[in-house]
Amino acid sequence: TMDDEGRRAEQLVGFPSEADWDALESGEDGMHAFMCRAVAHLLGLTGHMWCTCQEVATEVLVLLPPCIRASPHDGSPTVDGARELLSLFARMTDQLLTCHLCVLHYHRGRHRLADRLAVKYEQSSVDPLVESFALWDQKRAVRGLNNPDSLAVVLFEILNFPEILNHRSVMKLFTVKLLEFRNQIEVPDDGQKLPGVYMLMLHEVPDVRKWAKDAAEKMGKIASVDDYQTVKPVIQNCMQTLEFSMFSEEEQQCKVFTRDRAQFWMGFSALVQQMDKTTFEGCFAADFPQAVDIVLNHLSEPSDIFVPAVKVLRVALDALGYGLWSYTRFSPTVICERLLEKLSSSASEQVQLEVIKLLLPLLKSFEPHEEKGVFLECQQQVVTYLLTPASPTLPSPSSATPPSEKTPKGSASLSLLSKTVALEFAYKILKWSWKRDRAPALALEALWVPRIVADAVVHEGRKHVTDAAVKLLVRALSDAAMTLRRALFDEETEEATAWCGKLWKQLAALREPLPQGVIRAALDAHASLCVMDPTASLLQHYCEHMSALLGYLAGCARTQVLFESSGRSCFSLLVTNDPTVRAAYDKFLTRHFGCKEAATAVKHLVSTQPDAFWQGVHLVLEEISLTGFFNCSGIWHAMFKWLDVALSVPPPPASTGSVVEDGAGELLQLWSICEEFLVSGSWQGVDPHTAHYFLSMLGKLVPRCGESVCHAPADWLRALIKWCATGSSDADLATLLAACLLSIALVFKSADIAYPRQLEAACIDVLKSKDVQGAVRIKLGELFPGKAGNLGAMWSAGLPAARRPAVAASPATAVIPPVALSPKLLPQPQPQPYPKPQSKSQQPQPQPQPQPQPQPQPQPQ
Repeated sequence: TMDDEGRRAEQLVGFPSEADWDALESGEDGMHAFMCRAVAHLLGLTGHMWCTCQEVATEVLVLLPPCIRASPHDGSPTVDGARELLSLFARMTDQLLTCHLCVLHYHRGRHRLADRLAVKYEQSSVDPLVESFALWDQKRAVRGLNNPDSLAVVLFEILNFPEILNHRSVMKLFTVKLLEFRNQIEVPDDGQKLPGVYMLMLHEVPDVRKWAKDAAEKMGKIASVDDYQTVKPVIQNCMQTLEFSMFSEEEQQCKVFTRDRAQFWMGFSALVQQMDKTTFEGCFAADFPQAVDIVLNHLSEPSDIFVPAVKVLRVALDALGYGLWSYTRFSPTVICERLLEKLSSSASEQVQLEVIKLLLPLLKSFEPHEEKGVFLECQQQVVTYLLTPASPTLPSPSSATPPSEKTPKGSASLSLLSKTVALEFAYKILKWSWKRDRAPALALEALWVPRIVADAVVHEGRKHVTDAAVKLLVRALSDAAMTLRRALFDEETEEATAWCGKLWKQLAALREPLPQGVIRAALDAHASLCVMDPTASLLQHYCEHMSALLGYLAGCARTQVLFESSGRSCFSLLVTNDPTVRAAYDKFLTRHFGCKEAATAVKHLVSTQPDAFWQGVHLVLEEISLTGFFNCSGIWHAMFKWLDVALSVPPPPASTGSVVEDGAGELLQLWSICEEFLVSGSWQGVDPHTAHYFLSMLGKLVPRCGESVCHAPADWLRALIKWCATGSSDADLATLLAACLLSIALVFKSADIAYPRQLEAACIDVLKSKDVQGAVRIKLGELFPGKAGNLGAMWSAGLPAARRPAVAASPATAVIPPVALSPKLLPQPQPQPYPKPQSKSQQPQPQPQPQPQPQPQPQPQ
């Protein structure tokens, strides 16, 4: 944009029209008059010509060729008015050496003028003008580089318009000044790209290449079409040099580029790595599809060229994926074999590391391209090579089986660092392939299963190997548990699960500290096996591992850290069918919390980690639903026991005053299990202790589930009432059943829903029975006043404490209250004892004299 002075200059001078250009061609003086006015106006300006009148200054550039070789102090000008023109371009030169904005306007106007003239005239007529521009730039650059006052502006101009460096004299002087002031040169970090920086990445001086690489990283990735178009001339020169192998000084069009092939490839690799995936795929690969073949053809070159070529190939694989093979005539299997051969034959550690890092993206690009069999074969070759510490033993001469030509030699020739990286990437390849198909990993289980547990332990200097091994081991542990679970239901053969036993055996035998991720995975895997029969042969090594792991946790100094890993698995370990695992976990809990009973530890766990605990409950309940309800009879006792303990922990109040339930979804899921437990008749086969735990838990669960228990209560309520009838001979069981009925009735009352007929009849039967006494009977009498047995309850409650009938308390009800109700649902205690004294109108009137007739019965209230 121009300021007001520039606009007035355009109006004063007048732009040349098409008629002016035609007049100039025909020899008329229309254009001559325009140029005279333009030169006179520019000379009369007090400010910078290119900052204020860039359009007028651009048109005057056509007068540069006859003046470029003259001097303003020359007394014999070559053309009319040459002295004024020389003064004009001398002032322009001075201003271009002091103003960054003038430099930008000049180069934009110069390219615009050359493009416009090339359309109207033959290129041979425009070339002298372009050459004059280049010569003028060269002279101005040399003058500026030698002047400290204008050095910054010249460096800015060269980095933005690097074609100036095609002159050898300018390039040599620029290299000296750049190395001298490289620490003071600041490149933009606002997304602007300097083409000269990318061109200097291929310079012959290593220090210049290093500075250019650091500057390019500071500018950021080439991440847009505009960024790519800025750098495209440099990339075009690079591709032309590589495609036609123009490394001689005469052949190279860009004089900045080094003539050494290895140095050129290093710079080109650094340049390609500055592109992001979108730019590489949408711009570079589209403009230069031959680039992939050029790179693949250099995989057989010496290491100094091979390494940067592999880096370029890795960028291409990350950006294109399987689409890379549509740009080349090479087969993926051929490239894989060529890389493994290079890995085996090269003694260079750098070559080994680059090939190993390339194998994973290379295998990722195979699958959609090749047939599955070819892909699996290549993957097997790669993983076998990376995991084999030594070359396979050659067969004896008497052996009839010839050695396979495709069998890799193994990683014995690799350096120590390369072997560590090979192990890391082998685990990464197995972990990646496991998500798609575990068959390749299981086919190689003899190589990785015996060593992965040891590699998962933290070792000094092998953190990356440990991380990769842990990720694979976590995946394998989860899959091993599911495999064993399917095998127990005859969905898989024992041969298919052999690797699971080996893996659990390795874990059980380990005595070194395990990473937290492995412990969490091993404990979480237990949730899918907790309801299985522990005597099954497939679970032998698994149970041994769990017992050993829990024993290790119980004696570990890092108990707090490790305990946080087992929060989700706590419930499955508490209710598991295996008594050895249960005992080991109880020991672990009591040691961790420093208490004598596991119940206290579970209460503390529910208080401190409610989310993890109820998530573990959800996992077990899901497993019960998936496995089949009638196959879980062995865990009812432990499950109801620990859920009763967990529900005895009150939920924390919310800020609004309402009760916030931890694991609300799990509570509703538990209620569904309890309904199924009642309706299916599973309660008929449980022992008295299990029945006590279930009823105590149910009494605590009902108030927390709220109105959910009021929907379709007929079936489960009928089963519960039937249980009441069959358990009436046990006073403790009858009391717990009555407490459950009381909780259910209170929920119906708080929801303002009419009592079901079965519930009301069952509560009246409890009031009629003499087996239930105490607070439960009194509260039932409050809910159903005037029903049979209520006066007896009031009479018993009104007696002095010394004369009230004693109620025996079972061990279960002595430790855990028979009913735990929400404070909102419990009636508030009255300041005076219950019952209230009756009014005179309600009391029976005494007869003045005794009558022979029997006393009338009191009327029901």
